[in-house]
Amino acid sequence: MAQLPPTWPTPYRDGAVRPLRRGELVAVDGVTAVVLTALFLALPGPAWNSYGGWSARIALAAAMGLPLALRRARPAAVCAVVTVASVVASVAGAVREPFLAVALALYQVAVTAPARRARILAS
Repeated sequence: MAQLPPTWPTPYRDGAVRPLRRGELVAVDGVTAVVLTALFLALPGPAWNSYGGWSARIALAAAMGLPLALRRARPAAVCAVVTVASVVASVAGAVREPFLAVALALYQVAVTAPARRARILAS
């Protein structure tokens, strides 16, 4: 097996890299939230000028993207906030692909929900 540079994570179990720790996962979620918010701002929707211009767009993008940083701590609350903001952004035409954030938030809810609750939510 090739030697890894000393700054890389040390492999374990047949050369696999260790799983990320909780703090590292939260940091990844924070970066994802900021990148998604910037993406929502960079890609204007078809009618973003007719509903308040930049101020409304910034508020909706922040309400859709930034809560995703907390999706591991409070998945259901984050999913609710992101869903409401995405529906408003979709109706207003302020952002393209507003339901991308809902997909990320809903995934975390599905992964962390107990099996019985997941079946109820799916039906």
